[in-house]
Amino acid sequence: GVLRDRLTTSEGLNLIRQFELGNSFSRSERCYRDFPGRALILPFMACTCTTVYFGGTYHDLYFSAVTGIVCGLLAWLCSLQPGLFGVMDILVSIATAMLSVMAIAVMPQSTCFSAQVLGNLYWFLYGTAF
Repeated sequence: GVLRDRLTTSEGLNLIRQFELGNSFSRSERCYRDFPGRALILPFMACTCTTVYFGGTYHDLYFSAVTGIVCGLLAWLCSLQPGLFGVMDILVSIATAMLSVMAIAVMPQSTCFSAQVLGNLYWFLYGTAF
């Protein structure tokens, strides 16, 4: 738009500003883009990523869903406290590792540590998710 003279630079900057404020999203889109709706979607993203991208089993899917619930709640709590937002990735990584080690200890023959950890952290690490 800016390159073909359909949109001026100031109009483009105004659209970017409106996009960042979230005014361009419908109510249903704002539900899953912000918390608490995002905390409900994270388990689905974690368990499908575990099975589709990293070849996890059904047991990995279930454990990743539980890990996604815990990490979604942790991320939501960190978003409520501005001081905790900087350590959210660390807290989520620690919770993911602890729950995945628990899954390996409970069912060592039918779970994959790498699939569970990568499937859950895929959505939290910068630059890996869209």
